[in-house]
Amino acid sequence: MKIQLITLVVCAITLATWPSASAQIQCGYGPSRVIIRQWRFHLSFHYVKCPVTQKASIIITKSFDIKCPGSGYLLFNGRLFSLKRFLNSISHRMYIIVNARKRNLFGVFLTGSPGAELTIETRPQSVPH
Repeated sequence: MKIQLITLVVCAITLATWPSASAQIQCGYGPSRVIIRQWRFHLSFHYVKCPVTQKASIIITKSFDIKCPGSGYLLFNGRLFSLKRFLNSISHRMYIIVNARKRNLFGVFLTGSPGAELTIETRPQSVPH
């Protein structure tokens, strides 16, 4: 009887904590390369689902051995972020902290030379201990 009760308690605790653990995994997107093609611009829209509302980081990375876009914007759930200052700087990576909802839509618009690219990903923002 004690073993059955202990097993039941362990299963209940595991099931109760499982959604929060999977929420950290499911809210991520990418990394995804966005590349400017022959028309000298890139426009794309991406959909990210999160099981819970939470803070998230958008991480934009440029590679110094590949052409870098000249200008661009990122639209996340209606908030517009200019990438021009980052693209013209010597910084390798840019972090944008956003409030991710259960359903998130973000768009990327870049201009520049064909072949220029960035890498974009989203991650749940980790909570400091």
